[in-house]
Amino acid sequence: DYRMRKLFVLMGFVCLGLFILGCGASATKDPMGFVDRIVKGDIFVKSQGGADFTKITVRTPLFEVDIVKTGDQAEATVLFTTGALTRLLGNTEFEMKQRRVTQTGPLMTTRLQKGINISFVPKDATEAKKLVIETDTAIASIKGTIFKLEVKDSETILTVSEGTVAFKSIKDNSSVDVEAFFQIKATAAGLGAAVKVNVLEDPDLAGAGEPIKGAK
Repeated sequence: DYRMRKLFVLMGFVCLGLFILGCGASATKDPMGFVDRIVKGDIFVKSQGGADFTKITVRTPLFEVDIVKTGDQAEATVLFTTGALTRLLGNTEFEMKQRRVTQTGPLMTTRLQKGINISFVPKDATEAKKLVIETDTAIASIKGTIFKLEVKDSETILTVSEGTVAFKSIKDNSSVDVEAFFQIKATAAGLGAAVKVNVLEDPDLAGAGEPIKGAK
């Protein structure tokens, strides 16, 4: 009896280990999203910590720590599995940092290393709102919106076209909700003041909603 109990316990641990390993494997195999559309120019992807960027020409899945890089004057859209969509403009590097499962759905954490991205998150899509974009100086958390995030020199510039974005400083964790038609900067010293801007005068944002919503 003792030997049988010991055998059953051992088998239980083996099964538990296989279950955990299986869960971990399935999590890493799930893409965070796709390079959904190459609008123009050359687009490159560095896969899962690889040493080199590879040029892509077709719809390409993106996994944790993959980095998308756009060439000069290039443009591409990244569609997340949650439904959120981001547009990468020229000379941009954008990392798919982490896909984490929460009680309310997957949380997509990304990193804008340099350049400009414009994101659209449907207001009525709960899972799509779970998108975080980090930079060296700030963190943008989405609340159903269209917005532009730019990393320029040592500052991060957020411009909101529609909805609201929660914007947090890396330096002191201070946070502010930035509403539509406002722009704010984050530097190594912290957050600046939000100022009102005319987003229609920004060529990157003028009419941004329709091209993004209509991307295939």
